[in-house]
Amino acid sequence: MIQEHIGVVQSSFAKLAPRASQVAARFYARLFTLDPTLRRLFPDDLHAQGVKLMQALSLVVSSLHQFDTLMPTL
Repeated sequence: MIQEHIGVVQSSFAKLAPRASQVAARFYARLFTLDPTLRRLFPDDLHAQGVKLMQALSLVVSSLHQFDTLMPTL
């Protein structure tokens, strides 16, 4: 990923971070709208799952400079 793209991704994610719980809730709402059968794979209370999602995304976004190192983890 080129440096310019990394900067765009990181600045975009930084704008979402203050609303992390809302972003995660919208992500899961959209996911389950697209495929309702996935809902049963997740706990009823999605708050903790949303926190994990945003933490994982934060790790990926902050590690884009070391993408080759990050890739095997993904």
